[in-house]
Amino acid sequence: MTMNERQKILAAKRKRAAYLKKKKQQKRMLIILACVLFALAVAVILIFALTGSDKENPAASSLPETTMTPEASPTPLPSYLSYLNIHSSSPKFESALPVYHTPNVTGKMIAITIDDCNEDWNVQKIIDLAVSNNAKLTFFPIGNQLTSKDLRQALKNAYAAGFEIENHTVNHIYQEKLTDEEFFNEVLNQETAVRSALGVDYKMNFLRLPGGNGEEDPRVHHYLKKLGYKAIADWYYSGTDADIYYIKKRLTPGAIYLFHTTNEDYQKLKEFIPYAVSQGYQLVTLNELVGYAENAVYPAGTIENPVFSEYVYSEYIVMKKGMRATCIKHLQSRLIELNYLPADAVADGIFGSQTEEAVKRFQSAHNLEATGAADLSMQAILFSDAAKHAGF
Repeated sequence: MTMNERQKILAAKRKRAAYLKKKKQQKRMLIILACVLFALAVAVILIFALTGSDKENPAASSLPETTMTPEASPTPLPSYLSYLNIHSSSPKFESALPVYHTPNVTGKMIAITIDDCNEDWNVQKIIDLAVSNNAKLTFFPIGNQLTSKDLRQALKNAYAAGFEIENHTVNHIYQEKLTDEEFFNEVLNQETAVRSALGVDYKMNFLRLPGGNGEEDPRVHHYLKKLGYKAIADWYYSGTDADIYYIKKRLTPGAIYLFHTTNEDYQKLKEFIPYAVSQGYQLVTLNELVGYAENAVYPAGTIENPVFSEYVYSEYIVMKKGMRATCIKHLQSRLIELNYLPADAVADGIFGSQTEEAVKRFQSAHNLEATGAADLSMQAILFSDAAKHAGF
């Protein structure tokens, strides 16, 4: 046998050995895969079996037998938590007033609203600008600014020109920082200041909350209805926080625009108001935009102000991240008491990340889905004797 033939035979043997080794490895992998799949199948069967036994046998649940459902709990809730007694899962409550951002309209109509009125020297210039463009505006002055003679006169001129004046509270304080009576007076005292400036009993239809905070708070809606308001005014686009290019780009029917009386905003209005008119838009008051009648006017001293009374919650709401409401203070206080929030945490009525995580921990500890939103089932357990304490 020649050297060349011997090399060919050795090469063939090596090739066959490599092939057999590869087949052996593939066979081993198939066996391992089969074992893994079998183990997974057994695990799934066991999980379903255990879950089914728990559902059939309530005593097998990880919740203690003394845990009561919201409906069965005989524990009376504190009076300020009576809103837990209603049966609703909607974050919006039945008695809520409308909150307007971009109401549906027929045709090209928008409302430009002017907040605060801190720079009284610009208010009359803004009025003149609107009048020269056959436009109407809605002003939301802060009540404590109405000590200015120039502002009082400017608002009288706005009223005489058919403009609208609405409520932005007397001190511009976020509502969750206020007691019931303080919030009531924030609204009422601004209205009193406007009436004094105009010399008539002027009945406003809208409140704009400072920062837009509290629109989902039942307490806010309760007191506004008591004071005779029809709606809360939010906004579609803040001209204060954008340059004129983007303000023009956001021109759309039904939009409510927010501006202030700063020099910068006045310059933007000088360009935006004529531009909107040139695009075929009619600039109207909020009342006209949403279809309300004009604010009612009576001789001075005609209207008798309602008397303050403490608010008792009568409606349940879902509390979740991003909300600001006085009922959230009760939620936070209870979470602090049960150690789901640190002892030094502040019950400030602001549902932030810390409160959300505390809610999730409570939900997990009570076999509830850890959504981070405080719904009816979670709140009913939280405010009952069945609530478990947590440790830090």
